[in-house]
Amino acid sequence: MKRALISGASSGLGEAFTKALVKEGYDCVVFARRGDRLKALQDECHDIRNHSVEFFELDALRSDAVDILEAKIKENSWTFDLVINNAGFGYVGDFETMDETVMHDMITLNCTFLTMSTHRLIPYMNPHATFLNVSSLAGEMSGPGMNVYYATKNYVSAFSLACDIEFKSLGLRSLAFIPGPVHTEFGRVAKAGPMKVFNHVPSMDVDLAIKRAIKGLQKKQRFILSQPSHRVLLWLVKGLPRVWVAKAVAKLQSKR
Repeated sequence: MKRALISGASSGLGEAFTKALVKEGYDCVVFARRGDRLKALQDECHDIRNHSVEFFELDALRSDAVDILEAKIKENSWTFDLVINNAGFGYVGDFETMDETVMHDMITLNCTFLTMSTHRLIPYMNPHATFLNVSSLAGEMSGPGMNVYYATKNYVSAFSLACDIEFKSLGLRSLAFIPGPVHTEFGRVAKAGPMKVFNHVPSMDVDLAIKRAIKGLQKKQRFILSQPSHRVLLWLVKGLPRVWVAKAVAKLQSKR
């Protein structure tokens, strides 16, 4: 039986990944801050397939979060075929006025926890296992108006690729999921309001996005897009001077 570990599973992409992987025959271990939501997810997945989801509460912003995670894994003698590094959040606003606690937490969750937990989890990966790191289209450009969020997702994409090359000697893979906007809690948490920047990249159903993520995972694609049409957007982004793209994003953000 295959086993997956999923962070940030109480809502959005993490929740959808869990349901989809249960249907694919995985046993899932999930964690997030909101235990009540994880229990509801466990119950829902139990109706799909018995004994398929185990959960525990963990706030990944805790300074000892990685130690707690590893202790839980050792306690249960878990090993994994798939780890989905999904926990993260964004925030819309000018860098000058951004609350430093929000800034710190975003970098900690989107980058530091992902990096340290990946490092700590390597010994608990089964042969030919995969890390799937949730990045974003934002990770391919700079984003004035969502400065720190874009920067953290640039980190995730770069980190994923470098790990994939290094992990070859370990028999492991490190892939990046590159979703565009999807219908999740992200906009509310980010205090995004009507995000005009995404009017040119329409949001999509989360279940369809996850379906494409799993298809890309099965094909072992290094960069998995939630919409095939995004290849054209990324081709344009990479072909233009980076500062032009950043100025275009800034202009769109200013019209929120």
